[in-house]
Amino acid sequence: MDFINCKSCGSPIPEDSFECPICETDTGLYNDDDDDDFYHSDENKKKVNSFKNGLIEVLEDGSLKIRKHYKNGQLNGLYEEFLSQQHLKSRGQYENGKKVGLWQENEVFDSDGFSIIKNEGCYNSGKRDGLWIETYPILEKKGAYTLGERLILVDYGIDSNYGLLIDENNLVKSKGYYKKGIKEGSWYFNEFHANDHSFDTYEGNYKKGLKNGTWSYFENGEAYSCEFKDDKLHGIGTCLWKSGDKYVGEWEENNMHGKGTYYYSDGSSYIGSYKDHSMHGKGSFTWANGTHYEGDFKDGQMDGKGTLTWANGNKYVGNFKHDKMHGEGIYNHLSGEVKKVFSKKGVMNTMYDQNQKILERFKVRISDVLDNQSWVVSPPKWQLCKTDGGNVVWNNTEKREKISKGEEVYVITLWKKNIISSGTEKFSEPTFYVDFKQTD
Repeated sequence: MDFINCKSCGSPIPEDSFECPICETDTGLYNDDDDDDFYHSDENKKKVNSFKNGLIEVLEDGSLKIRKHYKNGQLNGLYEEFLSQQHLKSRGQYENGKKVGLWQENEVFDSDGFSIIKNEGCYNSGKRDGLWIETYPILEKKGAYTLGERLILVDYGIDSNYGLLIDENNLVKSKGYYKKGIKEGSWYFNEFHANDHSFDTYEGNYKKGLKNGTWSYFENGEAYSCEFKDDKLHGIGTCLWKSGDKYVGEWEENNMHGKGTYYYSDGSSYIGSYKDHSMHGKGSFTWANGTHYEGDFKDGQMDGKGTLTWANGNKYVGNFKHDKMHGEGIYNHLSGEVKKVFSKKGVMNTMYDQNQKILERFKVRISDVLDNQSWVVSPPKWQLCKTDGGNVVWNNTEKREKISKGEEVYVITLWKKNIISSGTEKFSEPTFYVDFKQTD
């Protein structure tokens, strides 16, 4: 016989004893995580044949209450529990501490006697799974579970069936068709949020367990009606987001892709092509204030050839880069005046009319006079000054008096234009000159 030491007094006791003969303390030879075990030694309850591995029986008032088997401290094998000598409460198999296989579980549904509800079905890893039959004294119900959640089945069959999933509030959580255990055909899902009494709903079709065809969603205040292909947004769809933004158009692999229209919550809108969830290709964008762009887009930005029309009627036709005017273009003023411009990073630095006259003119503040700087080399008639913006301004002292630090003056911008061998025009960097006329 093997011996162990008592937890309380340390005395050696036989391994199969449930009580120390010296201090009468329970040996604790059972799985403490199992709530069904009895560890107290009331005179009406007694443990017999107690082992870490093997059979455990619990008697109550002289009658067998529980019969179960352990292996390595976990329930394994047959488990039986009784309501009375005549009535079974539950019977089935455990494996590594979890219910598996076929089980029978009964319960009393009135307080006067043993009117029994009989439940028979299967467990998988401790959760009800598959067909269950509930038998009442006067009727029988068929149902099913999937990973512990209850389904009420109608026309349950081997190849196909229809199921309802009911939540704890008796609300329909999901309903739809199975074929050989795989979702197939129309399905409906409903999720209730108790915190704000709202519902999320989903409705559409499955094909071989994957979303296919048109699905309608209402989730967290957002609405979708989109085509799916193998569980991904693919085809035509409409999405209304909680922010107020809305998209109507084509999808591919869960991305806006192809032709589509996007309405922004601030009143702006885009109509055109998308690629990988970004505006890309030909399209038109209209801002809420009425300003409108039509032309090329790249990676979500105005890029390439396009026409930008401001809300006041002025218009720029030309090149864009990274969402800004960049390169040559034509500026059409609402007065009818047409000007040739050359822009850089969104700023129209030079404006010419048809006779190549300089049109851009603006006021700057002189922050420094560079006449005495050693690096300045210029003909005597030129005075070099620096603006608050960091630009160098040339002042012709033969045409105008010298400028003082802190003075505000009007300047004009000149781009030196050359004709290169191919016959195209090439512009150098802009040069700023003090305007001879300083009147507004």
